[in-house]
Amino acid sequence: MKGRASKLFIGFPWLEDLLKIHRKEEPLYVTTQTVPPEGGSSNVPSVYAFVLMVQSVAGPQVRYCRISLGYTTYLYSKPFDSEHDAKVEAAQEAERIVRGELERQGLTVVTAYVNEPKNIHRINGHARFLDYDTKAKTFVYRTPEDQARVPVEGEKAA
Repeated sequence: MKGRASKLFIGFPWLEDLLKIHRKEEPLYVTTQTVPPEGGSSNVPSVYAFVLMVQSVAGPQVRYCRISLGYTTYLYSKPFDSEHDAKVEAAQEAERIVRGELERQGLTVVTAYVNEPKNIHRINGHARFLDYDTKAKTFVYRTPEDQARVPVEGEKAA
């Protein structure tokens, strides 16, 4: 398209790495969304993902961390998953935890729906302070002490 500058989307596998280069005076855009799987879905029933998006915009760059929070099934656009409500609540709790941590760091958090380009290859990310409690079936905050003790997938224990 003539006259329009393209944005470069840069995905981070760890939210903490995005925060290291984020300028504190710029807002972070945060939202939890229900999105179709990569490539869309024409199946019935359809599986959708709950994702938490955290984005910052720096000139021509859109920096993001996209955290997958789980999946649910829809049948003709109606929830068809027996644990759908619990999954929605868990996703909302994850967003509260992430927002709380960002605000504790003195960052400005803005709610905004994130519309990704269709041709982007999405990178799924993580946050070291966010963990899923399988017994309680919800997300929980990991203290810095817990983060040091518990190995994170793909990392070695301290």
